[in-house]
Amino acid sequence: NIDYIKRIVGLPGDKIEVREGLLYINDEPVIREYKGNEEMADGGISNRYLKYIETLPNGVKHAIYEVSDTEQYDNTETYTVPEGYYFAMGDNRDASQDSRVQYAVGFV
Repeated sequence: NIDYIKRIVGLPGDKIEVREGLLYINDEPVIREYKGNEEMADGGISNRYLKYIETLPNGVKHAIYEVSDTEQYDNTETYTVPEGYYFAMGDNRDASQDSRVQYAVGFV
């Protein structure tokens, strides 16, 4: 009954980890380029975010937003994506329940 809007960042067999806010796919850091600060409202509360352009290994570029690199999901264990599943992450990295939250969302 809940719609999730996420980006697929891990395919079956991939190893996914976040270290100090940086996404790693199969032990390789995903490149991100700082683009400045941006104010965004979430649930009626305005927050200041760091905006980055992240480039996935297949060349796809997209914006991501971070409060900092020390938030709750900015340092994770290494997840191995099981066969038949995917690893999904929200672009608002510090305010997204996604595959990093195994007890609530997990692999999709």
